[in-house]
Amino acid sequence: MVFVFCIGAESDVQDIYLHSGMATTEVIYGRKNCVVNFGDDKSCSRKHCKFSLNVASGSICATDLGSKFGTFIRKDSDEDFTTKLDPNSETPLTFNEDTNTAQVKLGAYTTVLTIKRINVNPCTTTFTPALDQSQSDSLSFAGSSKTLNLLPSSPPTTTHLVATVRRPTLKFIACQLSSVPVVTPGWAAALAAMSPTSPWPEEADYTVPDTGTQEDWVYFKALTGYTVYTSSPCDGESLCHAAGASVVRLHLSRSP
Repeated sequence: MVFVFCIGAESDVQDIYLHSGMATTEVIYGRKNCVVNFGDDKSCSRKHCKFSLNVASGSICATDLGSKFGTFIRKDSDEDFTTKLDPNSETPLTFNEDTNTAQVKLGAYTTVLTIKRINVNPCTTTFTPALDQSQSDSLSFAGSSKTLNLLPSSPPTTTHLVATVRRPTLKFIACQLSSVPVVTPGWAAALAAMSPTSPWPEEADYTVPDTGTQEDWVYFKALTGYTVYTSSPCDGESLCHAAGASVVRLHLSRSP
């Protein structure tokens, strides 16, 4: 799994993305000559705040660059931005677990940045034909796994299914039922190739072609109201969950 951080503002400015595969893992915000500029906010210093990615921990930090009016963060218990950052000191951001977001205010007025943590945890299928080395490297960067996990109680949850062709397999059916995007390996390659100012690679641009054997695949939640008991993790758990069942994992032990 890899974390991607999207930094956006309430004003009409470009979203910025940071992840560990980028050559540049930091970005500076301010009033002038920065990656993102807030020229109309006179309380913003020319170089006001830096956001940097800690690759080892997978976290993002904010650093006030000695600004005149300060940089503030909003903690979960705060109604407003009451916590001021110490100048020139990296501060790891704490994310709301429900929204996966953190907020930072620059200066004295209304320049507020929302940092969203995007979890990317793709699952792969059998690829025909086999992937080339660059495609394999992209999937490796994204932390892809052959194990499908759609159970919210057992993170990390699968966020994408990567395939080269649509087939009515267990993984594909489960993802269709759960509205998990099914994308080509090109999506992972586009993610790995991003720079901070690149747009997000839209999943709709990397749709997987059909085999042509069946025009309309219709699935429904046939197990709604049922409980399925399992003894060990498997892809079938995710399929049953996607079909509407409650999945309970039993912990079996041998009698002495």
